[in-house]
Amino acid sequence: MIRLLIVDDEYYIRLGIKNAIDWKSIGIEIVGEAEDGEQGLAMALELEPDLLLMDIRMPFLDGLELLEEIAARHLDCGVIVLSGYDEFEYAQRAIKYGVLDYLLKPIDKNKLKETAMNAGIAIRKRRSVQHYQQLVNKEQTAIRAQFLRDFICGTITDETFADSRIQELHLPLSDGPFQVICVKLDDYSLLERQLPPEELADLRDCVF
Repeated sequence: MIRLLIVDDEYYIRLGIKNAIDWKSIGIEIVGEAEDGEQGLAMALELEPDLLLMDIRMPFLDGLELLEEIAARHLDCGVIVLSGYDEFEYAQRAIKYGVLDYLLKPIDKNKLKETAMNAGIAIRKRRSVQHYQQLVNKEQTAIRAQFLRDFICGTITDETFADSRIQELHLPLSDGPFQVICVKLDDYSLLERQLPPEELADLRDCVF
């Protein structure tokens, strides 16, 4: 479920947005509403919504200032901007902050539904890509760690293979006559007491 925060200084606009469509039917939950940009920022920091539906002209913090604060604080949320016809050029300045879309007032409920659905799709797609990238990074970290363990312990003896894997895994090992690798052993004193003498000797040969 996409979590939506509405930020608009006009009560009846907020009420109209909430009642215009069946939000839950399109996978969106309204988690809060704010009546100005300053309150909107505080609620965004507290609630961490996925989507912000915000007016461009508001007291205390206007839409552009709110977008600047969101960007500065690295809040991961999509934004749909509301503006009147006479504010459209002003609203277009928000494009540098990566807003998902614009809606002109008075708001057409069919256009609101379409825009919100498209925003939900874009957010879910972005989150899916981020999740996939995290999995890839996690997997690559594990592969790098295993390669370095094998490399340090002498399991890998083929220099051509080792060089190619270093390039593939983007390991920061530069060319030169010597390479220095620092290894930190967790609970080494415990290992000294638990490992058989021959295994402890192998361990010392690998890392000292």
